[in-house]
Amino acid sequence: MSTISSTISSYRKRFGQDGRSAGRRLGGPQGARSDAPATLGTTSTGTNTKTPGAWSGSGAAPPAYTANLSGPVSADTTRKAPTQSINDRFVSYIEKVRVLEQRNEALREELEHWRGGGVGGCTGTTRLAVVYAHEVNELRRHVDQLTSEKARAEVQRDNLLVDMERIRSKLQEEILQREQAERSTQNFRQDVDNAALARVDLERKVESLQEDILFLKKLHEEELREVRAQTQQQQVCVDLNVVQPDLTSALREIRVQYENLASKNAHESVDWYNTKFTNLMEAANRNKETLRAAKQEVMECRHQVQTLTCDIDALKGTNEALGRQIKEMEENFALDSSSYQATISRLEENILNLKGSFWKARRPGCQNLTDPVLEPRTTTKVLIKNTETTNGEVINDSSKNDSNGVTCLVTLLQLPPRPNAQHTTQHNTTQHNTHHQSLRGLQK
Repeated sequence: MSTISSTISSYRKRFGQDGRSAGRRLGGPQGARSDAPATLGTTSTGTNTKTPGAWSGSGAAPPAYTANLSGPVSADTTRKAPTQSINDRFVSYIEKVRVLEQRNEALREELEHWRGGGVGGCTGTTRLAVVYAHEVNELRRHVDQLTSEKARAEVQRDNLLVDMERIRSKLQEEILQREQAERSTQNFRQDVDNAALARVDLERKVESLQEDILFLKKLHEEELREVRAQTQQQQVCVDLNVVQPDLTSALREIRVQYENLASKNAHESVDWYNTKFTNLMEAANRNKETLRAAKQEVMECRHQVQTLTCDIDALKGTNEALGRQIKEMEENFALDSSSYQATISRLEENILNLKGSFWKARRPGCQNLTDPVLEPRTTTKVLIKNTETTNGEVINDSSKNDSNGVTCLVTLLQLPPRPNAQHTTQHNTTQHNTHHQSLRGLQK
């Protein structure tokens, strides 16, 4: 039903504008006089306080009426408001009358158009076929475009989901690497602290050894002083024959021996300290290198395990996403193809029914014709010559026994019903009465 309403609305867009200016040629003033009070009576209660700009008709309110009616209004506010409302109501009434006249003209033009199409041949059928073929092509093109856009959007969505999963896995990897780096820095800090403590201990040992060396030097000097003092106090008398240089040489030898002993002790202590320090440093370096190599191997193994697990998870997610996408695309294509086939068959059936109803309407003497496509819609059937109808039923038909008279059946199609059922019923009733009254005016 939505496709039929869209095609009828497109038909009214193409041919309805031309049919709005021929109502005055077919109907006299009786049609306008009979239509205006009914419509005004139904809508005056809801629009009595609206301004001219709020009216949704085709023409705007002329400024001359407002100027002439609101010019002599006094400055008193209590009298100005009622006068303004009266002016607005008067302008709205004028606009409603004008709109009703335009509707009458449109209906008459449409009546002439259908009458000319029934007499002139198959121009109406060709035009309907062209219009419906164009509408079907437009609908198919629109459906194809929507299908391609939908598929493109789904592919983009799946790609974005895959990218998001990849970015999320990379984020997890970076977080793990950062945590490992923090742990390694903490371990390195502990190693640095241990090395600093070892260095402080070694420095303390060096200082203690240096103090020992200084103490030994002082002790050696004191011993030398004591020996010298003892040698100076012991003065013995010796004969002149005794050789004096022998004692001094002996003392010199003793001094040299003591000095050699002290220097030897100092060198030995320094060498021992140096060898001990170098051994400790070499052992520490060996242990550090071994520990660093072990940590690096562990980190590399962890990185490899993480990368492999992330790759496996990414491949699993990609496979699942592709499988879901393939299933969804198959289901969507099946549903779309079935719906498109149903729509095409329904449209073709509607076109055939419309063609059949049109050819049936062109046959002379066809009465009480019903269209299966337009059966749920509101239709008004009137007979042009010597026929009176009331609510779709024939009351008086004087042309049944007339062999020369030609009975022409006119079916006026209306727009599809709107959501507001009450408003649609009133509108259909008003238009139905307008058709009958205009046709009665033509008969008179």
